[in-house]
Amino acid sequence: MAKTKPGKKDCDSYTIKGTNKLVRPGDCVLMRPSDSDKPPYVARVEKLEADHRNNVKVKVRWYYRPEESIGGRRQFHGVKELFLSDHYDMQSAHTIEGKCIVHSFKNYTKLDNVGTEDYFCRFEYKAATGGFTPDRVAVYCKCEMPYNPDDLMVQCEGCKDWFHPNCMGMTIEEAKKLEQFMCAECASDDDAKRPLNSIPVSPSSDGKVAERALFLWNNDHIRNLITQNRSVILPLIFPALEKNTRGHWNQAVQSLTLNVRKIFSDADQTLFDECLTKYQEDELKEKENNKKRESMWIRLEDVAASKSSEHELVSKFASLSTASS
Repeated sequence: MAKTKPGKKDCDSYTIKGTNKLVRPGDCVLMRPSDSDKPPYVARVEKLEADHRNNVKVKVRWYYRPEESIGGRRQFHGVKELFLSDHYDMQSAHTIEGKCIVHSFKNYTKLDNVGTEDYFCRFEYKAATGGFTPDRVAVYCKCEMPYNPDDLMVQCEGCKDWFHPNCMGMTIEEAKKLEQFMCAECASDDDAKRPLNSIPVSPSSDGKVAERALFLWNNDHIRNLITQNRSVILPLIFPALEKNTRGHWNQAVQSLTLNVRKIFSDADQTLFDECLTKYQEDELKEKENNKKRESMWIRLEDVAASKSSEHELVSKFASLSTASS
């Protein structure tokens, strides 16, 4: 009579080799890839079982990285983003390298510090078809892209939508300095709805003049005319645009200026870069000239002070000579 093979038994936990870390069903783990140049695979432990020789096998449900999916990595995918797939597998528990945490998207965005063991998942992925659940998510900004937690975004005080600084013609550094932000559309609507007799008094009427001038860019005909003649117009107005962008006291003017900068950069990036380079060079020359001017004034003051001292000595000497005679 043939002997029956000893059965397998379920395990409550497994200690990762070389550590004191316990792995249990439901935990997320890092698993050693066959190619040492690749990052570790990420999986969720579904079941642990041992044979009669105490060799432990682990049933896992794989997480896919965006670049491992059929569609590949997209702009809105975060660096630590994973997709929970419908791909299950049995692996030797010895291939488990460590533990990790796969957060929900909401919890991940609340983390103060993202560690090497932190990941997030907002989609389930069908490995055979490349389909996702959910098949659509909220989109933001003018580019209508889902939120990438690795990218800085600024929120409009009017519509409460979120925008990428780059899409609004801003750098990351400029966006970080903003105390408030209004998109061009909300800034325009806010001004249009405001009765003339309710316009608040501002520190200067220049703000309203600038705001009205920038509203002209909402007219398609004027915008097209200016864009067609950008090689003449942009070099003339670029210094004013840059100064407004860097710190105009009127938030609407600042937002509208960013929109104008964006129009020019989209129309002719080369010309825009040339104007920016020249502005930075002129700015540097102006700083150097100011330093030279300050240095000259300091020398003149020193000369004037020394002349004054000499005059006092001559006067004292003259008075002493008169007294002695």
